[in-house]
Parts: sequence; structure tokens; C-alpha cells
Amino acid sequence: MVFLAVVFLAVLLQALQSFSRFANKVSVSYFAAECKALVTTRIHSQVLRLSFPCASSCKVGDLTDYASQGGRRRSASRSSRAASCWCCCCSAAPTWRC
Repeated sequence: MVFLAVVFLAVLLQALQSFSRFANKVSVSYFAAECKALVTTRIHSQVLRLSFPCASSCKVGDLTDYASQGGRRRSASRSSRAASCWCCCCSAAPTWRC
């Protein structure tokens, strides 16, 4: 009788653990979607605030890449002009406050 109670308790705890993992994944996914929307909006507003000389000194797709990568700059080895664009006129790194 004790053995069956321990087996039942183990099965119950496994079910509880599975439900907890599911709830965790759902809540993390919801939080990630909310953060992505917030950060994307802020990055787009920052890119749109750039002056014309600053924005026009970058290649056509660099600002789009910057926005789609979540505001991370490209490495200098990949595109030297893109790296100089961010250094010469857009050197102030954005400060995000949530």
C-alpha cells in the first residue's frame, strides 16, 4: 500500500512539474512578445529621429538591419562603412529605459 502511494505521489509530482514548465514557457513567450514590440517601436522611433545627413551617410539597408537586429551594431569587419556611419554621426548609444 505504501509503495502504491509513493508511485502515485511521484506521478502527481511529475504532472505538476510538466504543468509548471508549460506555464513557464507560455509566460516567457508572452513577455518576449511584449518586449519585442516595445523595443522595436523604440528603435524605429530612434531611427526616424536621425537627421538627414546622418541617415544618408549610411547604406540603404544598414538602418533596416540595425532596426531588425534589435539595435545591435554590425561588426566592423562585416561592413566598414556601416561601422563608420554609426561612429561619425550617431556615436551616442541609445539608452533604453523600461
